Amino acid sequence: MDKAIPTGSKICARRIREKEQEMHRERIKNMKSQIDTRVPMVAMLDHVKVNLKKEQMMEDRYSEIDRDNRILLKKMTDIMKQQSTFPPVEKKRTSGPESLNKDARKKELMRITRENQSILRRIQQAQPVYNHVEWEDEHRK
Repeated sequence: MDKAIPTGSKICARRIREKEQEMHRERIKNMKSQIDTRVPMVAMLDHVKVNLKKEQMMEDRYSEIDRDNRILLKKMTDIMKQQSTFPPVEKKRTSGPESLNKDARKKELMRITRENQSILRRIQQAQPVYNHVEWEDEHRK
């Protein structure tokens, strides 16, 4: 059952409803905001803009880094001065005694290298079983 408000003329009722909707849209379009979205006045104050504690901590950190850098530079110059007064020391091989099976290992390595080269030569000389050109032709068909 239709529960619409009874009207004398549907055409007049539709025209009145359209006019009311248009007036409603116009009122919404011209409506002013009820919320203040401006920047608060407190944000404009200098003590809020400038964080003095943070700046002081950063300055302390930078001065500490500078001090550490100066200490390191002094140590490096001292080391360089000390090294220039002494003759360079030759490093001796201290890895232990010479291997007893060095020749056998070298011989085995040469044998493996020869076998690998012969296998590579056979692979390179082998003719392919599959013809990729034929495959491409069959695929185009």
